[in-house]
Amino acid sequence: NEIHMSEKNLYMTEAIYEPYNYSCPPNARCAMPFFWGGNQNTLIHKLNIEWPKVSYQDTALIPGSPLTQYSMDEYQGNFRIITSQWSPKRSTSLFVLDAGLKKLSSLENLAPDETFQSSRFIGDKLFLVTFEQIDPLFAIDLKDVSAPKVLWELKIPGFSTYLHPYDANHLIGLGYDTQTNQWGGTQTSWVKIDLYKINYDKKCGDTGLTAEQAKKCETGDYKGIIVEQAFTQTLWGQGSYSEALNNPRMFVWNADRKTLLLPATLYERDANYRTTDYYNWLFAFNIDANSGIKLLGKTSHIDMTWVEEARKKECAQYTGNSGQPVCKELLNGEIHCETASDYNYVPNYCYKDSTVWQYIGDKSWEYQAMNVKRTLYISDRVFGFSDTKVWVYDWFLADKTQFSFQK
Repeated sequence: NEIHMSEKNLYMTEAIYEPYNYSCPPNARCAMPFFWGGNQNTLIHKLNIEWPKVSYQDTALIPGSPLTQYSMDEYQGNFRIITSQWSPKRSTSLFVLDAGLKKLSSLENLAPDETFQSSRFIGDKLFLVTFEQIDPLFAIDLKDVSAPKVLWELKIPGFSTYLHPYDANHLIGLGYDTQTNQWGGTQTSWVKIDLYKINYDKKCGDTGLTAEQAKKCETGDYKGIIVEQAFTQTLWGQGSYSEALNNPRMFVWNADRKTLLLPATLYERDANYRTTDYYNWLFAFNIDANSGIKLLGKTSHIDMTWVEEARKKECAQYTGNSGQPVCKELLNGEIHCETASDYNYVPNYCYKDSTVWQYIGDKSWEYQAMNVKRTLYISDRVFGFSDTKVWVYDWFLADKTQFSFQK
């Protein structure tokens, strides 16, 4: 289901579930001689690469299943993997296996009853996000492979579906903010970008903590070292989406320019969930550890000229319909009058205070081929890709402080 490759080894994982106890038949070749029934497990195969030779080394079986390729890595010869289980209850676990896939250590039943959302291994640290109603962001120390330990746990609304290293003391999170609905449940609301600050030298109990830090230490929001949500940026309303939320390759980060390129489709909706505004753009955000998250520029592949002409043409059918009132006698003898506008529906995008993007949002399926879906940069050029177009844009000016989406 998921693979991880280091310079010299290839790890292949496969979700495996047996409803009943299963033994390998006589004279058959099985990865494991026996499987306990009723368990959700992951089978790990390790292959050694000595180019051009590829050879099988070993197989291991661990509980649960990984979320993505970012749920596993190899570090100093050891294989590290995070899995989640749904039965008998939701839980997340970390396993550290040696070069022969023998278990060195584990941290099991992390964040019970919460859903595993994202993870990132960075050297001898692991950052892990789970979610139920708030977003616990865990930092786990893996320096001692025989005894991994949770350094801290930050609780904030929403959750990150992707984590990206910024520098040694900062981490970028891309995910969703959340809100409570009318039934008391939790639902995703808008896309958000977070910058987390990690201070490995400051921990609960130290002198010099701010009042807010001390309070969070008391309530258990901070455990061990201090980590904070340094900056956050939300993008519009419910239903907003970026493919980078589920496909990390769409998260294009230039560390030298501190710029994130992000294709996204954004919605604004009213209380009845009707679309009031809509955009599909390629965004450029500057993320600075000192000054925060700032929008540098945005661009679309949709030609607004002919779209505006199409909107005016369609809305023309609703003009001149107010007319003279039409009066009819009711059964009780009273006269009731209506104008044509009383029974002719006029779309919101035909009113003067609307935008052409409202029109596109109402007919978004017609414009899907023009949605920006991919982006990359080569030297001083940014490339935006939709199903029908490839556009090339200028990048920063020489001082790297300004941005221009000039096609």
